[in-house]
Amino acid sequence: AQALAGIAARVRSGGIVAFQELDMDPDVQTRTYPATDSLWSQTGRAIIQAFVCAGVHVQMGPMLPRTFVEAGLPAPALMYECAMGGGPDYAGYSWIANTLRSLQPLVTKFGVDAPAVDGLAERIRDEAVAQQLVVWSPPLVGAWTTKA
Repeated sequence: AQALAGIAARVRSGGIVAFQELDMDPDVQTRTYPATDSLWSQTGRAIIQAFVCAGVHVQMGPMLPRTFVEAGLPAPALMYECAMGGGPDYAGYSWIANTLRSLQPLVTKFGVDAPAVDGLAERIRDEAVAQQLVVWSPPLVGAWTTKA
């Protein structure tokens, strides 16, 4: 809230203050249909666990309304959405694999159980296509308000 108040102080009256944050609920075990302990789900859990171990607010998205109000802003309008796809050409396979690759220092530091990153996007894609999975990212929460 303090950081948001500092940012909002630089926005003119009548200006828009907007943020988008993830809702990486660590209790969600799968983000696939049909629900399965797929490589996509295992990768997603590893990413979230790495963030949790690093002290990241993994559910900052749902905290945005309270954060806006605590920062002295009007309650925000909200949007809840996610990236979703499937089939052989879905770009999300590379996105999730590259996210895990970028977190490898944290995965190693905290001993997070994670799939090997070499060829991960292709392995996720091949499994998803073979099982005809629909996969999705953790939801994003968008919040915006007009500064008084």
